[in-house]
Amino acid sequence: MESLLEKIKTSFKWKKTSEYCAEKLNITVEDYDKLKEYVKSQELIESNSTSYEYNLEKGEAKMEVISSSEPKSPEEIIKVLNIDTTQWKLSSYWNKQMGDHWRVSAMVTKLKDNEVDNVVELLKDFKPKKHNLVKRIKTPGKIKTAGVLSLQDIHFGKEGNETIDKCFEETIIDLADRATRSHHLEKLYYVIGGDLINMDTWSGTTTSGTPLDNCMTATDAYMQAFDAIQWSINWLKQFCDELQIVYIPGNHDRLSSFHLAHAL
Repeated sequence: MESLLEKIKTSFKWKKTSEYCAEKLNITVEDYDKLKEYVKSQELIESNSTSYEYNLEKGEAKMEVISSSEPKSPEEIIKVLNIDTTQWKLSSYWNKQMGDHWRVSAMVTKLKDNEVDNVVELLKDFKPKKHNLVKRIKTPGKIKTAGVLSLQDIHFGKEGNETIDKCFEETIIDLADRATRSHHLEKLYYVIGGDLINMDTWSGTTTSGTPLDNCMTATDAYMQAFDAIQWSINWLKQFCDELQIVYIPGNHDRLSSFHLAHAL
């Protein structure tokens, strides 16, 4: 025998007034309306799961669900959307009434990894490279000159730049050799920075938050850049009486490249 709740559900198809449906089901209008709301709320719970729309580059997600009632506090929103607060933080939310139900929407942001733990893990096996002491190499040029070496937009860590450190090393060796064949470098200004590193944040974006295509993590890119520049300084000081390092920040790595220059 069909239960009363099933009969209430069937009555939705009649598209009649509550009075008509109540009389046909032999119950009061008040009872019919209460049972009708109950059945609809159960249908919403069963048929509407939370939908997600992720933006992995920004670490954001849009979440939506249909609710039989309007949640009015952040705590209620978190409960209705079943937000995992160990992974996501509620940023904003809004509700829209859709007839007899509510569309509940929210923007959530991915919680950052524990940066302290990340740094500790990275430094466990970190050993800075050691370079041999260098001596001044005599150059054939008699006229003392000043030189400027400026390699900009290297973008360590950029997608496709996995072996950029090798190309960088070959370029430095070639430029130093060509410059000193006929010139005595009394002073060499070595300009570093200018988007030396492709990204500047843990999530792999520029300083201002622009998403990027990277081939490694921000920390790996930093260490690759640091090792390359450290080596280049040690190499270049063989070919000049005085080497002066000049730092110029870029828009991609304004903070990271400053840390690199300061550490050097």
